[in-house]
Amino acid sequence: MYMVNDENCGKTGNCCDGSDNYIIAIDGPAASGKGSVAKKLAQHFGISYLSTGCLYRGICIWFMDNNVSPDDQEQIEGSLKKMKMKITTCTDGGTGVTLSGVDVTHRLDDVITSRHVASYSSNPVVRARVRSLQTEISDDQSLVCEGRDITSVVYPCAKYKFYLTSSLSVRAKRRHAQEAKQGSTLTLEKVKQGINKRDIMDKTRPISPLVRVKDAIVVDSSRLNLEQTVDKIVKIIEKQRNKEARIESKKKDYVPKDFQKPFGATTFRRFLKLFVTVPYHIVYPTRYYNKKEVKQHKGKPVIFALQHRSGMDVATFFLAFPGFKLHFVGKESLFKPGTCLNWFLRSMNGFPLRPGKDIAVIRHSLNILKNGESLAIFPEGTRNLDSSQGIEIQSGTAMLAMKAGVPVIPVVSSRASRPCRLTKIKVGTTIYPKDYENRDEFSKALKSSLEGMLLNFEHIPKKKWWDKLPVPIARGIVLRDDKLLAIKRHKNGEDYFVFPGGHVDEGETAREAVVREVTEETSVKSVAMRSIYKYNWAGINVFYVCNYKSGEPQKTDAEEYTDKDKIALTGTYEPVWLDVKTLGEVDLRPNSVRDQLIKDIGKYSNRLTRPLIYIKD
Repeated sequence: MYMVNDENCGKTGNCCDGSDNYIIAIDGPAASGKGSVAKKLAQHFGISYLSTGCLYRGICIWFMDNNVSPDDQEQIEGSLKKMKMKITTCTDGGTGVTLSGVDVTHRLDDVITSRHVASYSSNPVVRARVRSLQTEISDDQSLVCEGRDITSVVYPCAKYKFYLTSSLSVRAKRRHAQEAKQGSTLTLEKVKQGINKRDIMDKTRPISPLVRVKDAIVVDSSRLNLEQTVDKIVKIIEKQRNKEARIESKKKDYVPKDFQKPFGATTFRRFLKLFVTVPYHIVYPTRYYNKKEVKQHKGKPVIFALQHRSGMDVATFFLAFPGFKLHFVGKESLFKPGTCLNWFLRSMNGFPLRPGKDIAVIRHSLNILKNGESLAIFPEGTRNLDSSQGIEIQSGTAMLAMKAGVPVIPVVSSRASRPCRLTKIKVGTTIYPKDYENRDEFSKALKSSLEGMLLNFEHIPKKKWWDKLPVPIARGIVLRDDKLLAIKRHKNGEDYFVFPGGHVDEGETAREAVVREVTEETSVKSVAMRSIYKYNWAGINVFYVCNYKSGEPQKTDAEEYTDKDKIALTGTYEPVWLDVKTLGEVDLRPNSVRDQLIKDIGKYSNRLTRPLIYIKD
C-alpha cells in the first residue's frame, strides 16, 4: 500500500537507481484495457498499482470544481499551487485520489471527467506535476503503472515495458459498454469517433506524445479477454525473469582467467604453512595482540581490513591466521602475466584490482564470502608508511561488508616488516554492518578503529629512571606545510620560543592535555597522534606530534595573556608560525628537542615516524 502527499514531490523513482524494486510499465491508446490489466497484474505479483489516468482525472476534477479554463495558463499554474493531492491504494487495488481533504475517487471514471480530462492533460505544467507524483510513489516500492507516456518519459528504464493495444472497433465497444452502465446515451458511433479523436490528440501532442518505444513488447488484446491478456503478460514477464536468472547465475559462477588459481596452488600453500612458518617468524619476528578476537570467527566468512605497511604484509597476515581460507586483492601491476610474482600471488589466493572492471572484482569478492571464505583488503588502497597524519580509507570495504552482510576485523601493524626487527600486529574489535545504516557511517567507524589502534603503538624503553616519575607536562609539535607552531616568550629582557603545551590535569591523558593546551594557548585545533620525544626539563616533558586541523595562531583568554601579575612573573606569550627551514637560527627551547626535530624533519620530510626518543639534557 502507498500514500503520497504531493507537497513534497521531486524525488527520483527507483526506475534507474539500481535497487531491487522493479516497475511494470504499460502504455497504450484509450480504452485498450490498460487499467484493468494493470490492476490484475499488481494483484498477481503482490505489488502496488498506479493509474496515471487517475492522477490526470483527479487534477481535471480539481480544475472543473474551481472553474479553471484549460486555455488559461496563468489560472492553471495558480490553481495547481493551491491543490493538495493525496494518492492512496483502495481496497479493490485501484488508485484513490483525495483533493484538499475531499475524496473524489468515485468521480474519476464518470462521463463528465472522461470528456474533459484530455483538454487538461496535455498541459506541460500539469504533466510535470503528475510526473513528480509518479517518481515519488515509485521511489521505494515495486509497482505497475499505466498511461500514455510511461515507457517513453516517466519510467524510460522500467524493467518490464508493454504497449497494450487493440483495434479501434473493439476499444469503442468496450468504452460504449462501460459508459452505458453509467447511464450514458451516446451511440456506439459517437463513442468510436470520440476515441479516434483522442488517439489523434495523444499521438500528435507536442508534450509527451503516445509512442511505442523500441524495447516495449506489443500485446494486442483485440481477440483476448481480460484474463487471457493478463495471463499472456505474466508469461512474458516470467520468461524474462528466468532468462535473467540464468544469466545472473552464469555471471556469479564465472571466474575470470586472471582470477583463477594456477596449477599446484593448494600444494604450494600447504608447503608454506608446514615448512616456512617457523623460519619466517624467526627472520621476521612478530608479536600479536588481541588475537582471540579472530578465533570467534574461525570457519566463517569475514573481511580483514589490513593497514598496508610493506610488501611482506601478505605473507605476514597469511601465516598469522591459518584457520581462514584467506583471499586478498592487489594492484593490477603486481599480476603481470608470465612472471613469478604473478604465479606466487595467485597461488596465495590473490587477484588483481583492475581499473574499469570493478563489477568483476566485486562479484568475485562476494562469491568468495558467499562460499564461506574470507577476504583481506587494504582499505587505504595503497601502502602507508606514515600513519602519524591519520589515514584515509576507500568505501569499497564498507560496500562489500554491507552487501555480503559479513563482519570486518580491523588489523594494524606498528611498522613495516624488516628482518630481525620486531613488528607488532594488533587486532581490533569486530565491526558488524548491521549496526550501521549506510556505507559512510560504516567507513567512519572503520577509520576510527584503525586510527585508534595506531595511536596506541608506543615504543617505550624499559627500566629508565624517569619512567617512574609522573608526566607533568605535555607539549605539541604542530606542523602545517613548512611551518611549526610555537610560542614567542619575552622574559627578563630575553626573547626565545617554546613549544605549546602545559600541565596534565588530573583524570586526563597526556594526549588529551596536548590538544587542550594547544587550543587554549594558540587557538589552533589539532589532533595528538603519537608521542615522539621525552625530555627531562623541569620535570618530564612529553612531546606529541599533532595533526593540524584548523585555526591561526592568536592570543586567547588564557590567564597568561590577561593577568598582569602573571605577565610580570612569567613574561609575555605570543603564538606564531616558525619557518621549519630556519629553526636552527632561532632560540627554540629546549634546544636539544629542536635539534632532534630538525634532524627528523630533514630525514623524513615532515613525516615524523621515528619511535619514542628520550633526550637527556
